[in-house]
Amino acid sequence: HLIIKTTTRNNHTKLQKMSLPETYKAVIANEKGEISVKEFPLPKPSTNQVLVKVEYTPLNPTDFMKINGFYGKPADYSTALHGSEGSGVVVAVGKDLKSPFQVGDRVHIWAESWGQYVLTEPDNLSHILQRDLSFEDAASHWINPATVYYMGVLADKSGHKAAIHTAGSSALGRMLIKYFKAKNIKLINIVRKEEYVEELKREGADYVLNSQAPDFEERLKEVVQKENATLAFDAIGGDFTNKILKAQP
Repeated sequence: HLIIKTTTRNNHTKLQKMSLPETYKAVIANEKGEISVKEFPLPKPSTNQVLVKVEYTPLNPTDFMKINGFYGKPADYSTALHGSEGSGVVVAVGKDLKSPFQVGDRVHIWAESWGQYVLTEPDNLSHILQRDLSFEDAASHWINPATVYYMGVLADKSGHKAAIHTAGSSALGRMLIKYFKAKNIKLINIVRKEEYVEELKREGADYVLNSQAPDFEERLKEVVQKENATLAFDAIGGDFTNKILKAQP
């Protein structure tokens, strides 16, 4: 549906001619959380709106929690489902944009539809993508990488030399291992299955503790005191938070 002749200048791709479809496909769900694909009329951007052709979008756990009503506002089952991030190309713009996006810009999307196109405000679009960054890599920029980066900022600002986190086997946890090692901050990774212990060690983890092991609390205190882990990121809560606090200096 896209007829494109491009010229590239200063990281911007100018679309000189374009034909857009009248409809597009997007993912919807019913009240049971079952998903399917539906066709919708392609919207046109109004005041301070941008239409983006979606190239890639990840499926984050938070997205599925939203569908099932466990996270954020309840899903609107009559409309296309909204994921949390993605990447794409601006194909149409409305009037009076508060941010100067142009047709042809390659962009990060912060709040997008699980569909071929998304109509959104410029505030939900991030920087124009660098030419050497693929759409696939750019699609997963917000949920995990930005969180990991912010964790590193918190550790740096307060001068922490070691940290604990309780989502060791998650995608975020695996990113955290690499990022904190690059920043020379020791990381104590907590998992809930023994199979992840050696797996994360092979990925370069400093410490991996199984919270289901009989000597977990004793081992946790020993390692935390040794490395002076004065920072903790806890994704579990409840009584587990108290176990971490008791182990910290």
